[in-house]
Amino acid sequence: MLPAPESNRRWAILWLIILLLSTLLLVFQLWRGAAWDTRITALLPSETRNTLLEQYAQQQDELGSNRFLLLISGEQASAAVADLENRLQQAQLIHDQSQARNDWLPAIQPHMAYLLADTLRDLPAREWADHALESLFAPGRGRNLRQDPFALQTAWIEQLRPAGIEWQDGYPLLHANAQNWLVFNAELRGSAYDMDTQQRLSHALAEFGQQHPDLQTMRAGLVFHAAHAAQQAQWEVSIIGGSSLLLITLLLWSVFRRPTSLLSLLLPVVCGVLFALPLTWLIFTRLNLLTLAFGISLIGIGIDYALHVQCYRLTHPDSALHKLWPALRLGLLSSLLAYLAQLLTPLPGLRQMACFLMLGLIGAWLTARLWLPRWPLQGHSGNQRMVAHCNRLRLPARWQAPLAFGLMLGLPLLLITADVRPNNDLRQLNPSPDSLVAEQKTVMHWLQQASGQRFVLLTAQQPQALLERLEALHPLLSELQASDELSAFSHIAQRVPSLQQQQADHALINHAYAEALPLLLEQAGLPSELMQPINAELERSQPLFPEQWLARAAGEPDQNLWWQSSAGTHAVILLGDLSNSGEQRLLDALHQREIYHDRVAALGQKLGQLRDTVSYWLLAACLLLLPLLLWRYRRQAWRALLPPFGALLLTLTILSWSGQGITLFHLLGLLLVLGIGLDSGIFNTEHGEQGASWLAITLSCASSLIAFGLLSFSSTPALQQLGLTCLIGLSSAWILTLISRPPLATTHGI
Repeated sequence: MLPAPESNRRWAILWLIILLLSTLLLVFQLWRGAAWDTRITALLPSETRNTLLEQYAQQQDELGSNRFLLLISGEQASAAVADLENRLQQAQLIHDQSQARNDWLPAIQPHMAYLLADTLRDLPAREWADHALESLFAPGRGRNLRQDPFALQTAWIEQLRPAGIEWQDGYPLLHANAQNWLVFNAELRGSAYDMDTQQRLSHALAEFGQQHPDLQTMRAGLVFHAAHAAQQAQWEVSIIGGSSLLLITLLLWSVFRRPTSLLSLLLPVVCGVLFALPLTWLIFTRLNLLTLAFGISLIGIGIDYALHVQCYRLTHPDSALHKLWPALRLGLLSSLLAYLAQLLTPLPGLRQMACFLMLGLIGAWLTARLWLPRWPLQGHSGNQRMVAHCNRLRLPARWQAPLAFGLMLGLPLLLITADVRPNNDLRQLNPSPDSLVAEQKTVMHWLQQASGQRFVLLTAQQPQALLERLEALHPLLSELQASDELSAFSHIAQRVPSLQQQQADHALINHAYAEALPLLLEQAGLPSELMQPINAELERSQPLFPEQWLARAAGEPDQNLWWQSSAGTHAVILLGDLSNSGEQRLLDALHQREIYHDRVAALGQKLGQLRDTVSYWLLAACLLLLPLLLWRYRRQAWRALLPPFGALLLTLTILSWSGQGITLFHLLGLLLVLGIGLDSGIFNTEHGEQGASWLAITLSCASSLIAFGLLSFSSTPALQQLGLTCLIGLSSAWILTLISRPPLATTHGI
């Protein structure tokens, strides 16, 4: 085998130095805690994002992601729930919630003379006295006579509870579906995304279920969805990932049969990632995980360079590699042009991905060009037989031209007849099973809790003006809920009325005390001297402000409903499911600075925007590559064009015929198909008459097909769509490359 030219030695050393510096930069970035970004909103143009909305969404996720709910029904449920809570606390899994449950009366007692329930507001003085008399002799109420003779606190708390909620043994009790359910509300100490926390909680709940098989349990909370996704990912990594690794290893081993040779194929990909990752991080300061996931997958195209170099060296041990470099250069250039289009988009995420891809491919190409010729490589007796088999794998010349040109004309026509439809369904991002989603919806519906996927964001300079605005919108929200157009809603003014409302209620309470308290004492047979300490307690009462409520344990769940920033004071109305007509009525009632936001619809719109942009720039990449390949190959250009472009058209047609709407993840799969198809077409046109080139093309398509095509068996919709696209597209690219393979004596005419 001929040695690599000595002139490349300096370049190889220089490339080694660059990679070492790049690796040091990456280590430094990781040591400093360089920023990751997991938000899909970060993929959007900054001018389309609302900073306040983004801040609130992040705050809502941070405050609510670690909470979960359990509904437990059955005999002896109270004792079982208390035991479960004790075990979870001892295991350091959850925070102590007893203080929050027991803090309602202490939280509102200093403000009771300013908080008046609707049930008491319009009652005459005699009915106040009758109501208080009944409450006075009810079990457990007599001790509150001096502090709260008219049970104002009890009435206020009952108004805040959802309908059908009572209190039993220290826990809320819900009556739903002809059953009594104890409500266990808890907050995790760790993150809902932490796998150790997920496993420990799942184990504790499974053990609880085994010990109490007669109890029925329903769940709601992000941690259960995250745990299912993690379990599913572990299974798929072990089964799909393991199968993929095994099959690719066996495939490449059948050709190279030495561990060092297999390592040489991975070296360009590893070097490409080491070169691209720190530089992309340096340029964009924050790296989106979606960029990393799909970027590393697409840099896998770089294994093509290694396959072509090493296959050529195996089958031509006494030949120089100079004949191979033009095709490698054109393969790199065409891939860079394909992804250069994304670099020009207004979407930061796509620009970041394009930068990562281009740097990674350059790094992989330089490694294959400068290092692999110096890598020791030894063939075996089966290599020549493989090349001979590959040489025989050709279509008869009389079939080739009619079939190829028929495909070039027919594939666009087939795509025109196909019903290509977009799909923005967010279920492609949610791997949770339908049963778990339905269970969560049922729990939220029974408890009349707003999911927070829809909300109204209000801003004012004066906090009291904001509370008054919430109160002005409350009647409409109540009307929508009563007419079943809105499942639930929640805002801070339900717990903390405006000062104007509190002062009005305080006047009503003072008036009622003056008229009803003497009647109450007389009817109860109590001395009139009690009026003085009761009135003194009334005078000590003070108005309640949002900051006071949120500082209490009872108000902790409401912290995402009210906050302040440099722009003013902000309040949020959380909304449940909302009908289209109800949504329109709400929008009509909102003022100019009040923002209605549907997170599900907005995320679907963002996915659609990303999909449309990727599709436009995918088309632009094809238009850029078309003249380049026509200029390079002239009359033989169809041999280079048919595999990538034909595979794109055929994949879109088959997906549309199967009834699948085209999503962002289908298009990301098409980017991979375009890259592999381009390399296959170029090397087929340059060296298609050589068996070594066809062996490398086959290995490239087959390894990529195994790596990505097996994802079509994934239970995660997004990965399944990506995998199915690659399965169809890469199979099509290989078949179309075979159809366009030149006869033994054909050149590309340059």
